[in-house]
Amino acid sequence: MRMKNRLKQLSVCLAIAMTVGAFASVAAAQDQSSSTVQPTPVPMAEQTATPTPSSSPESTPQPTSEPTPAAGEPFVSSYELRNASGNLGNLVRDKNNDIIPTGTLTVTIVDPRLNGQDLDPSKVRLMPQNGQNFSAIEGTVTALDKVNNSYTVQFNGLQYLGGDNTFKFDISYNSSYALPVTSLSVSLPQCYTIEKNGTESGAQLRAPGLIVKEFSFGGASVPAGSPFTLNLTVFATSGDQNLSDVTVSLALPENVTMANGNSSVYVGSMSPESSKQISFEILPSANLTGGVASLQLSMSGVGASDGTKSEGTATVTVPVVQPERFEITKVQGAETLMAGEEGLLEVTFVNKGKEAISNLSAEINGEKLRNPGQSQYLGNVQPGTENTVEFTIASDTEGTITGMVTLTYENSAGQTKTITKEYSCTVQPAMDMGGDMGGMEMPIEPMPEPQSGVPVWVWIVAVVGVLAVGGVAAVIILKKQKAKKLAQLEAEDDDEDI
Repeated sequence: MRMKNRLKQLSVCLAIAMTVGAFASVAAAQDQSSSTVQPTPVPMAEQTATPTPSSSPESTPQPTSEPTPAAGEPFVSSYELRNASGNLGNLVRDKNNDIIPTGTLTVTIVDPRLNGQDLDPSKVRLMPQNGQNFSAIEGTVTALDKVNNSYTVQFNGLQYLGGDNTFKFDISYNSSYALPVTSLSVSLPQCYTIEKNGTESGAQLRAPGLIVKEFSFGGASVPAGSPFTLNLTVFATSGDQNLSDVTVSLALPENVTMANGNSSVYVGSMSPESSKQISFEILPSANLTGGVASLQLSMSGVGASDGTKSEGTATVTVPVVQPERFEITKVQGAETLMAGEEGLLEVTFVNKGKEAISNLSAEINGEKLRNPGQSQYLGNVQPGTENTVEFTIASDTEGTITGMVTLTYENSAGQTKTITKEYSCTVQPAMDMGGDMGGMEMPIEPMPEPQSGVPVWVWIVAVVGVLAVGGVAAVIILKKQKAKKLAQLEAEDDDEDI
């Protein structure tokens, strides 16, 4: 009998153990699924400082090894030729009397590659290409214009030897400027030859020649899509009769039109060694990108006495640049921070222009800013591209962070430009964990679940289940024991009756 009772008790214990094991298996499976390794987010302050892409991957500006676009080649913007007497006029090579004319040539050179650098005259050489047509002394710089990247050069002892009247010279800079040697030339219609048989080459002997002595268009370059005024000084060289019916005509290249007026101007009569001021209103197309516009001028007139025709040509080179439309459109970040807390500042910029910008970098500074001077290099930004860059802001003292976002870049002409935008953020006192909340109540946070092991609720369910099973088993055992005692009592009663 006792053996049977023990077997029953063992069965009950085994059932309880199996129930606990089942609950433990369920809990372990749930814990394993919840503890699967997830990628840990990297704090923004520790991420690589690269701009967040906009709508398409192609719009993300990436640093490239591509060279910066050419800034533009130097050119002669104006010149002035004076004879040995110091007067404006011709240099005539008279072979009958074996006369070699001598004069002084002054030229103004625009070199956009200087990009606003201070030019040291001692570090630039201007060497004439002396030969069978011209001979001159090395040129000297006589005036500087840093704003327009131009300087004036004077060639003394200029001699016209005959033949081609194109004067050529070389420009070389000191190695500190890192600029290659460049050759320039200027046509001098004032230089011509009288042959021994009495015939002339170049300009007519009796009728003055016509040249463009100088020109201007308002600066070192003009913006595409905006009209500008081309001012010219037309000069009649020396001669022994006046010119009549003088006309100046302008031939325009593709993407350049007249903004107002005609492309031909009637000047009328001109006396020898006189000047006339004329102007043209010109409009370069908004789609004209990069390079220069070469405007061809032709001048004509006739001798008032004998009708001898006098002509002249000139080329005016006008650098045309696209207007810069690179701007910061938005600066957005945390408006309020606790002292010691870090926040993000997001700067959005866009290139609305038609040409790329190069070597873009971004920097932030500010008063009360914990980490001023943060800088990021963003590379080149193509036309029509919008992007963002993020910075971390924080302060250890309460108050207001006030600062400036600065973007630095190079435009298509190689000039360095900057744009700025202000930002601000309020910094409140840090919370006192000892209980002084500065009038603020500490929010009651729910108890976090353990990061490892079986969650608490699983253990609670398991315990309740075990207790329930144990209670049922106990009731069954008590009932059986009670039934056994009743059976024994009945047996004893039967014995007594016997």
